[in-house]
Amino acid sequence: MSLFNNSFPVIEINSQLSLREINFADSLRLFELYKDHDVESFLPDNFRVSQLIDIYNEVSYLRNVFYDKIGIYWAISNDSNLLIGTCGINKIDSINKKCTIGFDLLKEYRKKGIMYNSLSKIIEYIFNDLKLHRIEAYTETTNTNCHFLLEKLHFAREGLLRDFEIRSGQYKNFYCYALCNNY
Repeated sequence: MSLFNNSFPVIEINSQLSLREINFADSLRLFELYKDHDVESFLPDNFRVSQLIDIYNEVSYLRNVFYDKIGIYWAISNDSNLLIGTCGINKIDSINKKCTIGFDLLKEYRKKGIMYNSLSKIIEYIFNDLKLHRIEAYTETTNTNCHFLLEKLHFAREGLLRDFEIRSGQYKNFYCYALCNNY
């Protein structure tokens, strides 16, 4: 049984915000997002954007995640339909009924509750529509804003993953967070 419909799920957050499919018209805004030092410093070494062709490849990848039925990545868009961030589901494991999430937001939209509201809707979607049981998030131990957000969303910090990934040529420690649907 597939977890996916054929049409991309659009989710209304409120009258000013929605989650929609990422498209090539979002490329310049996505480039701006990924070049933000606060975002770029937490990206894996194999994902550094230096030119627009990198972003076009990323847009293709993010779109294909859904069409290949391995995840869903949304553009967080404002009432002008401009991308202000992204959030999504990846590594869907239908056998064990779990997935991981990732997210980022343009600097001028941070600390306004946008990501909290976006992730709240995605969590509902994961538990109610996809019928998954567990959501995981992995974050560098130094990313305190992310820790605060995940804990506000009732994720539990489950453990420390030492030397989990290489970032900027150095091994980085990560925390594993999880949220389970306990009905």
